[in-house]
Amino acid sequence: MGIRDRLNESPRLVTALTVVIVILAIGLGYWFWPRTTQIKASNGLFYTVDDGGSYFVDGFDKVPPFDHNGKPAVRAHVFKSDKKNDPYVVWMERYTPRGQEILKKFYSDAKNKGIRPPYSAELEAEREIRKVGETKWIRVRENPKEIERIQNVEGADSPYEITPADL
Repeated sequence: MGIRDRLNESPRLVTALTVVIVILAIGLGYWFWPRTTQIKASNGLFYTVDDGGSYFVDGFDKVPPFDHNGKPAVRAHVFKSDKKNDPYVVWMERYTPRGQEILKKFYSDAKNKGIRPPYSAELEAEREIRKVGETKWIRVRENPKEIERIQNVEGADSPYEITPADL
């Protein structure tokens, strides 16, 4: 007797298997579904107006580039290392006009004040980065090898990125 015959003869078994499959599907869907809860940002982010020569702290809800005392400010990724104790900027980040539009819309909702936006491929495609001392901004999605080079921290022992809370 084959599986099909056995199932045809036992409707209770079919019902039980269907219930188990539905419960597993719901459980897996819940487990893998992207979480919408956001972590509140208490300490802001680093920004720079002078190609990483200096940096300052401002809120998560700033959309780089933004005006800071008459100069365009971009996000600064600040690092420290075991041997080089003074923090230093390695690379910077900004958004295209389309990315700025997406972020400004997100932050225009009062419930999003002080939280990071959820990941979205649309927003990620509008993010650009540049290494300190270079002039060309690179879209994150367009050239993975170049992005890896930019984000590489050279010449430091055990470099690690810091946040304003680390200061």
